[in-house]
Amino acid sequence: MTQAFVLNEDYASAVKESQRILEYYSRMPETKDVILSNYVQTSRIISFLLTRILDDIEKKLALHQEILAYEKQMDTLVVSEKSLIKKTEAQNNKLAVLSLKIKALEDEKKLLQNQIQRLKEIDLNSDKTMGKPGQEGSKAEESRPKNGDDL
Repeated sequence: MTQAFVLNEDYASAVKESQRILEYYSRMPETKDVILSNYVQTSRIISFLLTRILDDIEKKLALHQEILAYEKQMDTLVVSEKSLIKKTEAQNNKLAVLSLKIKALEDEKKLLQNQIQRLKEIDLNSDKTMGKPGQEGSKAEESRPKNGDDL
């Protein structure tokens, strides 16, 4: 029976059958029968090996589940990475647009500063050619007589 269970890969049933055989022979009075002793010893070895096979199968299943969990986590990370890449590209595009706006504003600032500078130069040059305000008033005062009777 144990062999049939092993051939069908039903290791749990094979272990139970092997344990049943060992229990049966362990209740028997000790005999000097060499064949029976070998049979019991072989059953113990088979039981031990079947138990190890079951443990290995359980470990294999646990590792498989762990691998699946890691693969799922990796898939999630890949999706997150793609999302972050798209967000980064969008932010880089916004940054490029803002850089262009800053450049345009800097150019406009330079233009306005040049206009202000030219207006100042025009204003200063007009003062030199036309005379400063208030100089005409002082020339008029010079032409007036300086006695106190005019008031």
